[in-house]
This record gives sequence, structure tokens and C-alpha cells, in this order.
Amino acid sequence: MVSKDAVRVVVGVAALGWAGREAIKSRQRPKVFGMKLPREFDAQKLAKQIGKAAEHLERTSEDVRDISRQAKRLSDKVA
Repeated sequence: MVSKDAVRVVVGVAALGWAGREAIKSRQRPKVFGMKLPREFDAQKLAKQIGKAAEHLERTSEDVRDISRQAKRLSDKVA
């Protein structure tokens, strides 16, 4: 037969272990696409950077489209 004090010790140790694990988990930085986020995460700054990257990609795709049109026109004239 197990004494009540032994049960209390086991429950207390389990509670401390759980609290310690949760404390360690909360200190880990979250990951997005496999990359760790900085501890001080500024969502507004990230949104601006994503917007700028999207604008740059859009301009680049327009440039590629224009070059493709010019190459097609040139090939039609040569042929």
C-alpha cells in the first residue's frame, strides 16, 4: 500500500515537470516555413516587406512579358 505522502510527492513532481516543459516550450521561437521568427515580431513591417516583394515581382513579370512580345515581333519579321 502506498502512503498519501508518496502520492502527493509523485503528483507534485509531475506538476513541476509539466510546468517546466511548458516554460521551455514558450521560450522557443515559432517557425514559419521552417524559419524561426524573431522574438520581437512586427506583423506590420512583415506585411510591408511582402507587399514590396509582390510589387517587384509584378514589375519583373511585366518586363518579361514585354520582352517576350518584342522577341515574337522580331521573329515574325525575320521569318
